[in-house]
Amino acid sequence: MSDSLVNGNRFHALTVENNFNQKCQAFHAKISLKTEDVVSAIKALRMQDKCLLVCIKTENGSEFISDQSG
Repeated sequence: MSDSLVNGNRFHALTVENNFNQKCQAFHAKISLKTEDVVSAIKALRMQDKCLLVCIKTENGSEFISDQSG
């Protein structure tokens, strides 16, 4: 998701939601989200054992397509 503040500065937000119970597992907002930020957020969730990641669904088209999932 991206949006802008009152002063016009834009930011991007990554939300990780559990589709089963609709709870937000993680939320990260930055001026610019890179592939490394997304991978880092997913790895942090795995380490906290907050959720079992079976698949990742994105609604941003090709914005986050990357081969850095390892």
